[in-house]
Amino acid sequence: MDDHLTRSLMSCKLFKQLEHDELSRLLDESNYKLLNISSNRYFMLAGEECRSMNIVVDGCLQAYMPGRRGKRILMDRFECGDLIAPAFPYAADHRLPVSVKALQPSKVLRIWADDFTRLMDGNSRLRMNFIGLIATKVMYLTQKINMLSLQTVREKIILYLRSEMKTQGSSTVRLTMTRDDLADLFGIQRYSLTRCLGELQAEGIIRVGGRRIEILDQKKLIV
Repeated sequence: MDDHLTRSLMSCKLFKQLEHDELSRLLDESNYKLLNISSNRYFMLAGEECRSMNIVVDGCLQAYMPGRRGKRILMDRFECGDLIAPAFPYAADHRLPVSVKALQPSKVLRIWADDFTRLMDGNSRLRMNFIGLIATKVMYLTQKINMLSLQTVREKIILYLRSEMKTQGSSTVRLTMTRDDLADLFGIQRYSLTRCLGELQAEGIIRVGGRRIEILDQKKLIV
């Protein structure tokens, strides 16, 4: 395997605690393919079957699910080292409920499920890493469902800000996506997002500056 590719994959949590030579040997034993996806092109479409492990080597992709009245919902974001829909190759139904689109030129390493199963059978660390990633994904999707089940835009924004404060370890939240993508994440229109952020700022709860949102009063940041 190409040494540069191996080093890129070392950042992937799937290969955590694997040595460079060990990872290179594992991948040499698999029938992998490196795919190039142009910016704004779809990598997978909703309803398409997923029977392979797909690992982002470079770039950024996002998964969208159709929402009400034609509004799409941003379900997940994949960057270098992330796995795209890792559970579906082993699910009873392999069909994806989302479409995956590249936000910029991206590279994805594809390993067919049979090959990946064989690799896990021969490497307990790889197997435990995969189980851990699936568990983390279940927790993320549970939180996502909880957020989408909230009735008001305000509740969704507050829950998101509280979660990001905890993740980033700061009372100033740095947005990693555009306002349009953030609205898609909540399954709402952008103007609804902008209006609600303005209301929270007018109440003295937050201060918005570009892609930074400073939490001024955490006691009032409640659902």
